Amino acid sequence: MCDILTPPKSMTATADLGANVCAIKLSKCPSATGDIGVPGDRGPIGKPGPPGRDGLRGEKGERGISGRDGLPGPIGEPGLPGRDGLRGEKGDSGDIGPKGDKADKGSLGYPGRDGLPGKKGDKGSQGEQGPIGPLGLRGIKGDKGESGRNGKDGEKGLTGLPGVPGVCVKTCSIPDDLEDDEAEGKTETVYTQTCKSLISLPKDTILSVMPEDPFHVVCKEDRKTCLMLDKTDSKMIPVLAVNYKENNKSFWLSEYLPYSPITHYYNITMQQLLWLHSRSTYVTQTIRYHCKNSAVAPNNKTENSLSLLTWNDKLIGPSPTENSPFHYKLHDDSCTESVGSMEWKYTDIKLVDTVNRLPIIDFLIKDVRKEDQSFFIEMRELCFI
Repeated sequence: MCDILTPPKSMTATADLGANVCAIKLSKCPSATGDIGVPGDRGPIGKPGPPGRDGLRGEKGERGISGRDGLPGPIGEPGLPGRDGLRGEKGDSGDIGPKGDKADKGSLGYPGRDGLPGKKGDKGSQGEQGPIGPLGLRGIKGDKGESGRNGKDGEKGLTGLPGVPGVCVKTCSIPDDLEDDEAEGKTETVYTQTCKSLISLPKDTILSVMPEDPFHVVCKEDRKTCLMLDKTDSKMIPVLAVNYKENNKSFWLSEYLPYSPITHYYNITMQQLLWLHSRSTYVTQTIRYHCKNSAVAPNNKTENSLSLLTWNDKLIGPSPTENSPFHYKLHDDSCTESVGSMEWKYTDIKLVDTVNRLPIIDFLIKDVRKEDQSFFIEMRELCFI
């Protein structure tokens, strides 16, 4: 408690002094309670206090009123192409536009279709004489010529060997190359078998075989039945040869032939060749390769050597391979690789095998050097045993 001081009685203090002393004492007494004073003036704003702790999350408020439409945003990037729409109806023809500027000259167009046949033109001047064509097939037998004058009687010849009994199954005229003065009016025997079935037959006897479609063969030693192949005149070889200086890769000889290789090489039909096959076991064949700057087996390189296509469609060369031991042999090999040699030479190719592989039916030329090269194939012998 704070006692209120009162002046002593002996003290003659004025009322004002006593009031001041009391006022001082009261100011030093915090527990003294007086009447509520008049509110003082508003004090200055204090410094901001430290941030308070985060309050609890309030409940979700009600949805506010929609705001006004915003301003248009910037133009976005182009979207992905949409699907094709339905085909629209054909529109009206537009007005003809103004004439454009003259364009540059365009590139050459593709060849157009063949036009209609034109009118027959005037007769042209006579052209130059063309080269001699390839040797043709033996023609049809001509009409029999007029009988010649009778010659003088010759001396009596020696008695001939006894003939072999034959089977005459068809009669026909004797070919021109077999005719003589004594053959007039006679007929020819056509045999149903080959030379090996005929005993005691003189060498180089010419026979007519195959009654269904007769053709001539010659019987050689050991009763071999050989085709009568045409021999080529050496003067005709440069004319008939194949020049392949324009070729830049291997090629088949049959590509240059106007007709079947069997007919071209052997001068018989396929049926006649099959007839010989059916009556034989082995075949011997000799092929002459005429060459001018063209080699059969250049430098013994198998990949550039001449390849022969056999009867059973197999390719063979001058050496055995992994696929087949069968190969051809070279004799008098003058067709070797010799750059600049422009003389005509030849190489003989010999083969002996069964009828399953022979004869040869085509040639693959592989010695191609982009030079002036020529060759000619001549069949020298084809015999059936």
